[in-house]
Amino acid sequence: MKSGRLCKQCGKSHNYAGVYCSKNCEQTGGNAQAKLDVFAAYGGWRCECCGEDHIEFLTIDHINGGGRKDRERYKGTGAFYRHLRSEGFPAGFRVLCMNCNFAKTRGELCPHEYERAYAAAEVKAIPVSELGGTRKLLACLGPNREAHNWI
Repeated sequence: MKSGRLCKQCGKSHNYAGVYCSKNCEQTGGNAQAKLDVFAAYGGWRCECCGEDHIEFLTIDHINGGGRKDRERYKGTGAFYRHLRSEGFPAGFRVLCMNCNFAKTRGELCPHEYERAYAAAEVKAIPVSELGGTRKLLACLGPNREAHNWI
């Protein structure tokens, strides 16, 4: 006989003492709350680089690297979010969209950072020897993607 309690995560009726119907729902619900707490602590639901605000595209960036090591240590984002919360949201992390975060994984600037630098006239021409990968293409383009003959 069901007690009439509803699971906080899935909404199913259950007769357990807690607010969740199963260990899986308890963990999933805890992960969701940890994610909300972490994103709120690190600036909200907006990419710090490009302004993307679709929640599905956002992630936590390790400003000084170390993401691979944390992925191996925590075996999932839920455990990582709970760790950040339990440590009082330490410095060294920020909200980025997946595109900006991926661009930074190779140790390079995000394309948006190059565009802002160019628009601010901080970048005149970048020697090809200092560029890697797609940055050669970006150096040839102006802020409106018009071609330049720098290379």
